[in-house]
Amino acid sequence: MIISKYLRVTLIAILILIGMAIFCTIPTFFLSGSYKEFVRLTTATVYNSVVAIYLWKKFNLTFTPVRSVQVGYGLVCGILLFLSVSTMKNFILPFQYLDINNQLPLSPILLSILIAPIYEEIIFRGVLLKEVLVVNNTFFRLLFISILFALFHLSFPFDTRALLNFTGHIFAGIVFGYIYLKSGNLLTSIIAHSVTNISAVLLTTTIIPTMNPINSLVFFCISLSTLWLILFRMKVT
Repeated sequence: MIISKYLRVTLIAILILIGMAIFCTIPTFFLSGSYKEFVRLTTATVYNSVVAIYLWKKFNLTFTPVRSVQVGYGLVCGILLFLSVSTMKNFILPFQYLDINNQLPLSPILLSILIAPIYEEIIFRGVLLKEVLVVNNTFFRLLFISILFALFHLSFPFDTRALLNFTGHIFAGIVFGYIYLKSGNLLTSIIAHSVTNISAVLLTTTIIPTMNPINSLVFFCISLSTLWLILFRMKVT
């Protein structure tokens, strides 16, 4: 029973990844430059939104009203999560910063901030994580879904920077999953995910580049310890 659940979840994730690879590659095959990236991001957003709507209806998901305390958890945890991951990366391997606003039109950035957290949380926390809730080991099921979540964001060539991004997405997936399980509300993890993405756009090319390795390490320790303290103090609904 448990193995079949994991196989089913893995199969769903693989099919989504294959579909995304096909539908995002074909429209950009003859394009180049920033326009190619614009089309790729837009196509990925449309494809994943359709997938999320389909899974939402198939698995009969519903949104429950979000309370003010859950909004607060989402906002604070989203900021702390970004600081933890970004300062860790900056300490290990300083960024080769990319000014997203100069490279891409504003529309795909807004799509990734506003829409991506919704369909990613529906797919990975609302559907896939729920499918493996029969497992008693909470950390294992969070880790399993988070690895699938990281594979969803895998980039090539798979160098040191890509490895750091992959690890960061695993950690983020665990945090989002934990927030969802503890709050009992998918909207809480969507808020945290959105705030993390917004922080990445606003701070990656502003505050983070000013940090030297020592500052990055200090901020990493402070933000990570504060994040886990908040997570463990969250009340189960």
